[in-house]
Amino acid sequence: MDKFKVSIQIIHDYYHAVEEKNTPEITGSNTLELAFEESDLPPIESVLDGADKTSVDSYNFPRLEKLLAMALKH
Repeated sequence: MDKFKVSIQIIHDYYHAVEEKNTPEITGSNTLELAFEESDLPPIESVLDGADKTSVDSYNFPRLEKLLAMALKH
């Protein structure tokens, strides 16, 4: 997400420079804290029963997937 935000700022600054406009100052952070309720906390990772535990494809990351969904929603 940080790389995305920095990329957007660079593109924004570039087009301001092309149009010979002053670039506006960044005023504070536009971040949002993504947090779970204690009862809503999904596991960090899970593996299907009988799956090969040496293969990365066997793992599922429910907490990461939920965090991504929450970030995209905001």
